[in-house]
Amino acid sequence: MLVLFALPIVFTSCSGSYSEDEDPAVDSKNTKIEVSFSGDYGKFSPVVSFYAYDLQGSGLSMQTPDGTKNTEWTKSYEDTPFSTASAEIHDYFSNFNVAILFTNPASIEGEVTITGKVYYDDKLYRSDSQKVVFNSGKQGVVYTYSPKSGFVASLD
Repeated sequence: MLVLFALPIVFTSCSGSYSEDEDPAVDSKNTKIEVSFSGDYGKFSPVVSFYAYDLQGSGLSMQTPDGTKNTEWTKSYEDTPFSTASAEIHDYFSNFNVAILFTNPASIEGEVTITGKVYYDDKLYRSDSQKVVFNSGKQGVVYTYSPKSGFVASLD
């Protein structure tokens, strides 16, 4: 009978180069996401919903312009017109993002540019823009925006 004992071996690299395909580790408990709109956004009644969860999957408190919110905060353009929305957390997170919904029930045409920004410790970490073109056949769109992946279309 032959028994083989082997220890797992891990090779790592300590090179100082950074590839855009790699995500740098961020050691910050203070993260802010801000989204702003330009163009015809008022025609399409934007709704933004921020979500924040800690490393154990429990909801996190967010600081918003409307006060402290826990786990989820939704702001609707129809309730209170706005061009910018933001939320900030002060803890490590497993999930912190914003979902952005535009509706076009009247099938009108227009363009909206969404700008998303992420700040760690009040320093800009990433800034992304997403252009949305509405035509008569587009009934609505949903995008998510997160610190790690930027904009992702959920429905376009």
